[in-house]
Amino acid sequence: MLSPAPPPPERADGKPKDVSFDREKTMMRLLLTEGYGHEVREGAHVTVHWSASVPADDGALAEVFSTEAKHPRGVRFVVGRTLHCEAVERALIGLKPGSVLHCFCTDMDAASCPELGFTPRRLVEGARKVWESPGGPIGVLQGALEPPGMIAPKPEDTPPRWQPPRSVTQFHIKLDAATDGPVPMLMDPHERLQWCHEAKQWGSELFRRGLYARAMRRYKKTMLDLEIPCQWSEQQNIERNHLRLQAHLNIAACGLKIPPRPWSHPNLSPPKTYWDPLHDAIFHCTRVLAVDPANVKAYFRRAQAHLQKPPSEHINGLQLAKEDLKKALELDPKNVEVRKLYAKAKELQREADAKAASVMTKMFQAGDLI
Repeated sequence: MLSPAPPPPERADGKPKDVSFDREKTMMRLLLTEGYGHEVREGAHVTVHWSASVPADDGALAEVFSTEAKHPRGVRFVVGRTLHCEAVERALIGLKPGSVLHCFCTDMDAASCPELGFTPRRLVEGARKVWESPGGPIGVLQGALEPPGMIAPKPEDTPPRWQPPRSVTQFHIKLDAATDGPVPMLMDPHERLQWCHEAKQWGSELFRRGLYARAMRRYKKTMLDLEIPCQWSEQQNIERNHLRLQAHLNIAACGLKIPPRPWSHPNLSPPKTYWDPLHDAIFHCTRVLAVDPANVKAYFRRAQAHLQKPPSEHINGLQLAKEDLKKALELDPKNVEVRKLYAKAKELQREADAKAASVMTKMFQAGDLI
């Protein structure tokens, strides 16, 4: 007997959902049509059609890219193991085959698709009046006009005032098909380690392609999968801890590569959760050194992060960098990179001392005149 036909897809309620990895509201999903079947997870093979639209000079959305021309049968990739558009990939997680949706992305890096050659653009002058308004489409999706809660939050929990986006891309996505992806929680220890090794290797591939923020998120997801409780053997636990240390160091390497600029969406994170890539690098190196005090890479990368942070934001950064580099040289005296950076740090220290001496001299001279 034939199986009964599946029920028709239901209309979704249109409620926006934040699908960005760090919950910064940079990728807001609107489900238009709900599919049926199993939900998409990381590791699932999917087939999708998607198009991208950006605000034109009159403020209206205009389609600038579609997969139909070169991929009439749909684009196929593995979720979590692809160079295709990150916004499209993130928007698919948790959906069912047959789903149709919009995804509004304000992160230019996440909206680009290296695999298909699509690159978003900044808002044009004529579109800013509509799309930079708190009452505009993005402002409404990101909650710019939401009323304050009945209980006033603590100062560190209060997000700054909403700021307009620099770029907006609307993706129209149709999920044609999807396989049932693996569930890390249900894996045995051997499968879990293999899964995490593959995820780390893919993060390294993203790093080689220059997609540093995306690679960092992949390493962080690897660490989350390693933390799920499991009956590890002694040898497997050693391998797990080694993999965890590698992920910490790789996250630090990504943080050092991300340009030192205010993060794209500081307005969407409270001060206590504001994400600074260099602070992330320092934090993860410190975690490595807490377990492995003789790790030269951790000392070296933490010193790099200390030196890259502006002195106005990191008063003791130069001294902390010198201490890390000195310790690294004690552990590996022949390391050329450490020696070069240590020489640079000492030169910066001499310049800082000379500047401080000049300021003190002027202060004393001014005191003599009084």
